[in-house]
Amino acid sequence: GSLLEKSAGEPLDPLQDQQEPLSPADEPLDPGQDPLDPEQGQHLPQDHQEPLDPQESLDPQEPLSPADEPLSPADEPLDPLQDPQAPLEAPADGGLLLAGAGASATAGAGVLSPAAAAAPYSLGEGSTRKLQVELRVDNSGNTESTGIRLDVPLLGMLDSPYQVILEESYSHEVVEIKELEMLNRRALFEIASLPPGGSETVTLTYELKVYPISANLDFDPGRSEPQPHTEEFLQPAENIESDHSEIKARAEKVTYALDDPLDRARALFNFVIEHMSYDRNAANRNGGALAALRSGTGVCEDYAALFVALCRASGIPARQVNGYTDPRGTGEDWQLAPGEVHSLRGYRHSWAEFYIPGLGWLPADPTMNIYESERAYFASLPQAAYLAQNYMDQSLRASYRGGQLAVTWDEQLIGK
Repeated sequence: GSLLEKSAGEPLDPLQDQQEPLSPADEPLDPGQDPLDPEQGQHLPQDHQEPLDPQESLDPQEPLSPADEPLSPADEPLDPLQDPQAPLEAPADGGLLLAGAGASATAGAGVLSPAAAAAPYSLGEGSTRKLQVELRVDNSGNTESTGIRLDVPLLGMLDSPYQVILEESYSHEVVEIKELEMLNRRALFEIASLPPGGSETVTLTYELKVYPISANLDFDPGRSEPQPHTEEFLQPAENIESDHSEIKARAEKVTYALDDPLDRARALFNFVIEHMSYDRNAANRNGGALAALRSGTGVCEDYAALFVALCRASGIPARQVNGYTDPRGTGEDWQLAPGEVHSLRGYRHSWAEFYIPGLGWLPADPTMNIYESERAYFASLPQAAYLAQNYMDQSLRASYRGGQLAVTWDEQLIGK
């Protein structure tokens, strides 16, 4: 049996291949921490692929360039700061979303009537987005490939209040769906065989409703129980070194006179904006919270990781969100004509969310906020310009016997 794996984060358990156990040499392939430049983000053609030797042992510590990396379920975050002068409108009041935004086959799951009682945040006018993920499997070998199994990350069971999965569908029958830590999900698909030179495409389609969100920071929650899944977002993690002495000391210094968790989160947010300088060429980019604190430079992932680590060190549950955003922050790039296709290559982004009892999970995007003196992206996303994918990037894995497979991953929006 052969295994292909491209990892964008900590890999989970490999596929169980009943024909042949995986050897320790089958190491995950790390695509590196090198995001595509937003100005050059379209340079990979959609059909680009490079076959991988299934017997080759790959060093997970060796970064690969984007041209060497055809299989990427989560291309490294790209910072959408192409047009800092783009106007931002205040969010409109609208319907309230009070329930979690977990995946559902039922339209409107998790949405309450706009007539619902006063809530800790309001949502503006929603926009429907059709997100399509295409996985193209090619056999470039001289022999037939059989027993092909694709272990694919799905959109997470996200409880972010500004996004709801209305519907999801798959072109192939799903063998199994697993629910994992950090609200992640994976689906297993099987392809019986591919002849030499053959190809097959597995398509995942999501219909999403996304909203501008504005928190009511004067809302009095009274007594409230913690929301599920908050404890795990207080723990240190890879690139979120919230238990490091330097992170803890900085969090204490910034928040020492503040008791209210919302005030502490705001102070930490302001610190990140003032401490960091955006530099897509920074040597330490995508290096994690500690590297960002020490260098004061980086890209969106570094801004988000530092804010999350400081929040956790201060006792505030926080998480990094990976997904996509319109570079202008307005969502205008995603207003598509029916049937129009818009590639998301070059739109990858990371932001953050923090949890306040009674208020719930609130967004914070310190990268987009560096040009906004009014801190418009603290507990607010002014436009329906975000698509959340997960709270922890995962790898895509493919196992097979015979032949030589390459898998190309592409994500796009389809106009409705």
